[in-house]
Amino acid sequence: MLLDPTFELVDKQSRNEELCCYHFENADIRCDHVQEKQETVVLKTAIRAILPEQVYDTLRRAKQNFMTRRFSSYVSEHNYGGYRLKVLIADPIGAEWYDHDESAMPEIDELKRFDLTGKTVFDLGAHQCVIAMLLAQLTGKAGRVIAVEANAHNHKVSLQNLATNQFDNVTCVHGLVSSGKLDIAIDGGLNGRARRADSTTPKLKVLTIDDMTQLYGAPGLVLLDIEGHEIEALSAATETLKDPHCHWLVELHGDADLADYGHKNSDIFKFFPTTLFKPVILDTKAGHFLPLAPQDLPHERCHIVFERIA
Repeated sequence: MLLDPTFELVDKQSRNEELCCYHFENADIRCDHVQEKQETVVLKTAIRAILPEQVYDTLRRAKQNFMTRRFSSYVSEHNYGGYRLKVLIADPIGAEWYDHDESAMPEIDELKRFDLTGKTVFDLGAHQCVIAMLLAQLTGKAGRVIAVEANAHNHKVSLQNLATNQFDNVTCVHGLVSSGKLDIAIDGGLNGRARRADSTTPKLKVLTIDDMTQLYGAPGLVLLDIEGHEIEALSAATETLKDPHCHWLVELHGDADLADYGHKNSDIFKFFPTTLFKPVILDTKAGHFLPLAPQDLPHERCHIVFERIA
């Protein structure tokens, strides 16, 4: 997710237990004690190594249902990158990511360099449509945002957020963005990831990026944040990538996650040659984007804007 989740937990006594439950599944969120975080990561990795994927996925689905059903939903109003929004907080991830002001949003600030007024924007991996609503501020009412979210719970929350804030120019589609070449489904986590499907896996509508371009028209910007499935999805974006007026913001999830589909971070430059695109990468310490040379691409998670230059 684009919003940086690394902040101190909001001290709300009635929700402390719910938020604490969240840490086991999301060990990348900062814990109060480094040792606690390390132990959680080790435990999570060990469990995944022992359990078959289908069993682990079933447990994650059960945990998601338990956490969302026992969570006391509420609406919270905050400033996100200079825009005030009312956001439904319906689960622990939403509380961690959205129940606080987020004045510094370098990704949104970077995208302001582009004139997106009246343009179509694709937000692929939209979570609960907070970023989609911010993108709609950049397109104006003459433009539109087509958001795609695979997790059913997040999609439902998205629709509520769009209605509450009266964003008529944002459409949220319940589906999974991929290449169309693999039999895949969404896993059971609150921040779900694509995984290979089997006969027992609930199926989802699969969209390719080129499918979306045919359905909704050429985008001026594509935001791609699909939890390690981004390279696979780009392999079915051939026509969209040819558009000389389309910029891209891609969250690469690191070699370890991309390896599930036989990919790695450096594969990104197969789709974004530097003769056609100018890449800049988010320096998380500095809080802004810097020029990126292909040989300097990290192996870990990172955010890259590819500005179309030719």
